[in-house]
Amino acid sequence: MVFSTAGTAKNLSWIARLLRPFGHLSAVDIAPPFDASPVVSKSVSLHTEMVFAKVISGFNLGSQGDVLAEIADRVGSGGLRPIVTRRLDGLTAQNMKIAHELLESRRMIGKIVIVA
Repeated sequence: MVFSTAGTAKNLSWIARLLRPFGHLSAVDIAPPFDASPVVSKSVSLHTEMVFAKVISGFNLGSQGDVLAEIADRVGSGGLRPIVTRRLDGLTAQNMKIAHELLESRRMIGKIVIVA
């Protein structure tokens, strides 16, 4: 299984080489146009996720609140923690610039938190 969160379409050729036949590709960043032909010959299962899918489709809207409540409970109890690798103190233009530069470097792993 490959879990891809960034650059899936751009990296699909090497992802296809990595996956075994009947493997699974789970991606959260697929946007049209998306050419799945590199993985079709291996009968790979493609799993996608879109945060607003339930809202857009009007599907089981109450369950979205249930999911958010569960996440809040787990964060509150310490069972779920975000991956914070950089903390910047003060909501300033300089800190926002630093945060953007870190993200644009494409070398940032985890989350940047700016504490007001």
